Amino acid sequence: MIKRFKRGTAIYFQNTIKDVDKALFNPDTSIQIQIIDPDGTEELALTTMTQVSTGLYSYTWQSAVDDPVGVYDVRVVSVDGSYTAKGVDTSAFELHDD
Repeated sequence: MIKRFKRGTAIYFQNTIKDVDKALFNPDTSIQIQIIDPDGTEELALTTMTQVSTGLYSYTWQSAVDDPVGVYDVRVVSVDGSYTAKGVDTSAFELHDD
């Protein structure tokens, strides 16, 4: 089920990073988030997420009251050494008026 939010509200995103043994860990560089609107326009360019604790990252995005209604794509990119995981925990949400 896709999460729905009213336009103009702040939306909290959280991402968990685990190694192959399913233990929480921090990648060598950063975890970045990107938000794409329903028209395919980048609403948020790749932006570094905040580390909350080992392997747990968050970001709060403030939507605008005039953002397009519809389904938005969320992409998270993680880089660890020479490995890049694009689209980790890729998800979506919907902005609406009512």
